[in-house]
Amino acid sequence: MKKKALCIFMLVFWMVGAFTLLSIKVEEQMIPQVTLASIGGFGGRDTLPVDCLQIDEDGISRLYCIYEGTGWEAGTRVREETGGYILTEKGLKLDMGWGDYVQYTSKPLRSGEIVEVVRGGKRESDYWLAVFPDGVPEHMEKLPSGTGVLERSGNALLLFAESAEQPYMTGRVKSLIPETAGAEVYSFAEMKKFLDVLPSMGLTLGILLTAVTLWVCCCFMAKEPRKNRVGLVINITLGLLLLVGLYFVLRDMEFPSAMLPKEQITDFGYFYHEYHQFFSALKSFAAPASSSGMLASSMPSTPAAQEIIQYKNGIIMRPFLFVVLGVVAPLLIRFFQWAIQYQRSLPKIK
Repeated sequence: MKKKALCIFMLVFWMVGAFTLLSIKVEEQMIPQVTLASIGGFGGRDTLPVDCLQIDEDGISRLYCIYEGTGWEAGTRVREETGGYILTEKGLKLDMGWGDYVQYTSKPLRSGEIVEVVRGGKRESDYWLAVFPDGVPEHMEKLPSGTGVLERSGNALLLFAESAEQPYMTGRVKSLIPETAGAEVYSFAEMKKFLDVLPSMGLTLGILLTAVTLWVCCCFMAKEPRKNRVGLVINITLGLLLLVGLYFVLRDMEFPSAMLPKEQITDFGYFYHEYHQFFSALKSFAAPASSSGMLASSMPSTPAAQEIIQYKNGIIMRPFLFVVLGVVAPLLIRFFQWAIQYQRSLPKIK
C-alpha cells in the first residue's frame, strides 16, 4: 500500500510542476497584441478611424476600449464599448466616451481579457497570402506603394510588402488593401514562426510521455525496491531533470500571436485549418500540366513560396519524432537497466 501511495505521489508531484509551467506559458502566449487610437482629451481628435471596428466570426462589428483593471483583474484590459456611435466621413463619432480604443489586434478579442499594447514597432519586408472563400476579385484598385501582386489563382493572391509594420496584424493589411476585407490573410513571417514552434511542441509532448513512461516503470520496479534500488534512483533523477528541461523548452517557445485561436490554445482543429489552408493556397499557384503531357509542378514559381514549402517539408516530421522518442527512450533505459541487473545476477565463473 505504501509503495502504491509513493508512486501516486511521485506522479502527482511531477504533473503539478509540469502543468503549472504549462499554464503559465499558455496564459502568457494567449495575450493579444493591440495598437490604439485615441479620442477626446485636450487637443485630441473627435472621431476614431473606421478600422477600429472589429468584425467577429459572426460578422458583427464591435468596438473595444482600453481600461486598467484592479485587484484580481489588474492589468491592461479591453471591454466592448456599450455606447452608440455613428459613421461619418471623418470616421466613427461616439455618442459619449473618450480615451483609448483598439485599432488593430493580432487575434480576435474577448471583452475583459488582458492585452499587450504595442506602441511603435519596426518595419520589415514580408509576404502576404490572401485566401478568398468566394474567389479573387476581378478588379483591384492600384496597390499602395511598396506592395505588389506576385502570384494569383482562382481563390488566392500572393502579395509582397517592402516595409510591413511589425508585429503582423491582419487588420493592418485589410486597411491598406481594402480588397482583402473578405479574405483570410496570412503572413509568411508569422507562418515561419509557427513552423519553428512545432518541434518545441513535439518536444514538450515527448517530455510528458517520457515522464509518464518512467513512472510506469518505477511502479513495476517498486515491487522489489532493494533489487531495483539503483534503477529507481536513476528514473527519479531523470524525472526531475525532465521537469527542469521542460522549463527551458517552454521558456524559449514563442507562438506568433496572429496564428493563435481566440480562446483555447489546444484547439488543434484551428491550427490544422490554418496550416492546411495556407499551404493548399500556395500549391494553387503551381503551373498546370502542359498540353504535351508533362506532369504539373507542385511548387509555385515565386522563390519565397518555394522556400517556405521546402522549410515546412524539412521540419514537419520533427515533432512526431520527438513524441515517438518520448516513449521509446525510457523503455530503452529500462531495458538496459534490466540487462545490467541480469548480467550481475549470473553466477561468476572462476
